[in-house]
Amino acid sequence: MTELSKLDKAVFALVRHGMKKKNVVDIEASTELKKGYYNQFFLPDCVCADGNPANMFLWQGNGKDLIISFCGGGVVTRLEDCKYPISLKSLLTNQIMTYGANGLDLFYFANFFLTKNLGILSPTEENPFADWSKVFIPYVGGDFHVGTRDFPYTDINGNEQTFHSNGYKNFLVAMKYIKDRWPNPERILITGCSAGSFGASALAGKIIDMYPDCENITVYCDSSYLKCDRWKDIAENFWGAPEEITSNIHTDDLGGDWLEALCRNYGDRAKVLYSCSTKDGVLARFTELINTGNYEVRVNRKWFKVVRDGFQDRIKRFEKEELKISYYVNEMGDPLSGGTAHCISQDKKWAGSKVKKVSPAQWVMDAVNGNTYDVGMDLLK
Repeated sequence: MTELSKLDKAVFALVRHGMKKKNVVDIEASTELKKGYYNQFFLPDCVCADGNPANMFLWQGNGKDLIISFCGGGVVTRLEDCKYPISLKSLLTNQIMTYGANGLDLFYFANFFLTKNLGILSPTEENPFADWSKVFIPYVGGDFHVGTRDFPYTDINGNEQTFHSNGYKNFLVAMKYIKDRWPNPERILITGCSAGSFGASALAGKIIDMYPDCENITVYCDSSYLKCDRWKDIAENFWGAPEEITSNIHTDDLGGDWLEALCRNYGDRAKVLYSCSTKDGVLARFTELINTGNYEVRVNRKWFKVVRDGFQDRIKRFEKEELKISYYVNEMGDPLSGGTAHCISQDKKWAGSKVKKVSPAQWVMDAVNGNTYDVGMDLLK
């Protein structure tokens, strides 16, 4: 398993101690959830990328409304990426987009615990989903939540390690316990941001099938466009994703392919939403990295255009295919990346920022209540 630095170990201990005191408690499968806390449940026989036990977080809300949220956090598409997990230090000091000798050397969470609950996961009163029950599925395999493989790699210190790309395995175990705990919700919101958005689009159908009697299901995907013509090979042969997921990949727009399949197969059962910003700097950098393998260079601004044009091509494609999906586009700046914001759904501005007098929170809640519409499409012109 990957060795943490002494500083990371110290930060991990301090933060975990603080979180345990503040808003996280450990539970067993049959334990009644403690209200006002994120209850941490370790998934039996499931592991993170580094071999540590995998977990999920449960929040007890009103009992009739349920959010299932997939965590984001990078992607692993080649063996070299396995060497560079997101550290606690980088996460807590907001250095996810740090560039050093190895370029963007932060590709995935090797293991995970909840450090903050913002945006759609927030319990504060300005969040219209505050009283919903919530499930937060950590992202600990670098595989958009769809992997099933274990494979060897050599870490940055030259030591042989095993990488566990087990997102799909962990998801199936998590859903068994989620279904047992919330068997008959009246409303379900399936969501995810960044890598979690890819996961939500790929796996929402599986969740919908598990709740055949729920008549109000919304799928909200936030910021998942990465252009690459290797996606099918990566998903099949590197992550080991199941055929039912990889069979839907047929273009260089993986997120678009999974959204397309979702709309085609479940458009009669779920309202599908997608949000993004106009020049997402994080998506631009990862698109550059996946396509060039260049670990040394800051984002070339041409990749902002690649992401923007690719999203517009997706919109045209969906319109041609008459797929029903609603969009929310913003142009909030992001000084760290030099582009626009990445992932509004788990940002502190989730309920307060507005485009055309509509906040992302209001837009999603309106959709849940049956009123779907687009916001900010003119910003793409």
